[in-house]
Amino acid sequence: MTMTYRFGQPRPFDSLRSLRPGVFRTCVIAVLLATFAGGARPGWAQETAAPGVTEEGDSHGSSGKGGEGIKVHGHWTIDVRNPDGTLGAHHEFENALLPTGGWVLTHLLARQVTHRQWRIRLLGAPPPCNDLGQPTSCYLSEAGSTPPEAYGLGERFATLTLGVADDLINGSKLKLMGDFTASHDGGIVAAASDAYFVRADGQEWAETFSYRGLDTAIPVAAGQHVYVTVTFSFS
Repeated sequence: MTMTYRFGQPRPFDSLRSLRPGVFRTCVIAVLLATFAGGARPGWAQETAAPGVTEEGDSHGSSGKGGEGIKVHGHWTIDVRNPDGTLGAHHEFENALLPTGGWVLTHLLARQVTHRQWRIRLLGAPPPCNDLGQPTSCYLSEAGSTPPEAYGLGERFATLTLGVADDLINGSKLKLMGDFTASHDGGIVAAASDAYFVRADGQEWAETFSYRGLDTAIPVAAGQHVYVTVTFSFS
């Protein structure tokens, strides 16, 4: 920090120079120690306390205090509705950013990959969706997209939409929303979000961004409609 003074204006230490040499040196040392120990750069702790993205699956993870790092939150809601539209069950849970999700964020920021689309993947035991007459996982892809083969096997529903809520005070949020109708009786035992992108060498790829295995399966009956929302936020 550069400080300027007008002509004739007292400068730092001018009043100290009138002291005896030994006392003057003692005062200068005390001032310097107080400056560096007392926070000449009040933002230093905040600048060095966030080494990178951490795995975060708890909605209570951040209290806004310095030194806690950068956190990624994923909040899921799954509503199971009956054929007549009535609500059969409502579920909410948090998920964790996987190391592959950290890889995606790192390479996106470094402009080494180009993001193309998102996907939500629901696994079951047995899974409630259908592929060639067999129970399979349920894939929610973006409307109008053509998921690559890297997306894997499963019944696909092009119902996924994206939304961004900008909030400079509480932090912006990314919301993914999709729905599907169950083809089989089954249960949802895990939920994942996947990122589809193109690497610098031109290869198409998909990586799991976040994942959550459920302690208790969410039961789904054939004909029920399932609405899924995942909201990502950063703190």
